[in-house]
Amino acid sequence: MTKYSPATRKITCNRGKGKVTFSIFVESDYNDLFHALVSSSQAWALLISAAPGASKLILNDVSATPIKYKDSFSTYGSTILNTTFENLVEMHNKLDIMSITIAHVSDLTTKLSAMSEQVDSLNDLLLSAYFKIDSVKDVMKETSVDVARIRIKLY
Repeated sequence: MTKYSPATRKITCNRGKGKVTFSIFVESDYNDLFHALVSSSQAWALLISAAPGASKLILNDVSATPIKYKDSFSTYGSTILNTTFENLVEMHNKLDIMSITIAHVSDLTTKLSAMSEQVDSLNDLLLSAYFKIDSVKDVMKETSVDVARIRIKLY
């Protein structure tokens, strides 16, 4: 493989007790810009290079890890790339935890919306209680006026 020819490379890294194999397709052109889509059943990432000797690994737009590649005949930074993919697996595990957290957020949203409906109901109940209190005050005023008239007539 030359620097500018496409190639597929498999990288195996340890994940807990087992191993995970990632397949990478590296395609490079004369401008030294290449993209590699890293995929497996566990995760995906995009390997991008804009300058010779440096590239970035982007995992679902969450984080970028700088890596270097060799301009040799057969490899693109195998040691650093293996380390990067081990980090990718760790990031994927963290993303699993985040997705579980996000799943719980929907339950919280449902509970919060139910609680806000209860608060709205309580506000309506308080408003109607204020109207009742005002009407009772009006009745009391009228009654006190009537009682005062009756007292005047009695004297």
